[in-house]
Amino acid sequence: MAQQDKKKILFVDDDEGVREVIDGLLDIAGYDHVPAVNGQEALDLLKKESFDLVLSDVMMPVCDGIEMLRQIRQQHGFKIPVLLISGYSDIPMWHMLNIGADAFIGKPFDMSQLTTAIANHLKTAEERWISPPATLPKLDLTLNFSSQEALTASTGLNFGRGGLFAGVIRPDLARGKPVSLNLTLPPSMGGLVLRGTGIVRWTRGAMAGHLAPGIGIEFTHLEPAGIKFIADLAAATKVTAQIPEGPFGAPATDLRSTFKKTG
Repeated sequence: MAQQDKKKILFVDDDEGVREVIDGLLDIAGYDHVPAVNGQEALDLLKKESFDLVLSDVMMPVCDGIEMLRQIRQQHGFKIPVLLISGYSDIPMWHMLNIGADAFIGKPFDMSQLTTAIANHLKTAEERWISPPATLPKLDLTLNFSSQEALTASTGLNFGRGGLFAGVIRPDLARGKPVSLNLTLPPSMGGLVLRGTGIVRWTRGAMAGHLAPGIGIEFTHLEPAGIKFIADLAAATKVTAQIPEGPFGAPATDLRSTFKKTG
């Protein structure tokens, strides 16, 4: 990586051992990087220096990762991607992606998974989504909301900056599975047929408090019309969520007997 092209990463963790591991990882990957021991120190650094990406733990003293994320979004909008890492399994991924994190990675993290996530989120959405995969996923999610009535009567389809929530129950669409997308949107959304691919980031098979069951999918490829649709929607609505956690209290459609595979 040429010196002038080097990306600068701010990484935040109160555990010295984790900071040393990430320091070595970012060195090998060729990034400039600056450490911080908590969210407040990171916010102070962001006032003085420019960074291309923030990588942060969640549970920290003084200022935790969630409060740091909230303040980054208030002060910088979505110019700086924020990736959160945590070893606490009681923090649902859907919550982190809903409140504005660009990615959420559990500890202990896989080194290749982390470096891939960093490289991916240093790209613009269009750069991430424009190229189709070499092989289409075998699993397919096809939904038809060609009328506003169909969408209103449905279990929910919510778009975020980088993915969607679909209120469906699909045991075949497990976390980490790639999926082809074929979504016919209602006239109120331009009547677009959104085609592309994604990866299932989380599943919720039952009600979780006030949240309905469903799946959260991150986009990995969209046709140009889909890229423009998501960009326009995000700009118009100022949506915070990378992937929405879903509608409140809506029942999910059980598609277990009707799911299909392609290829």
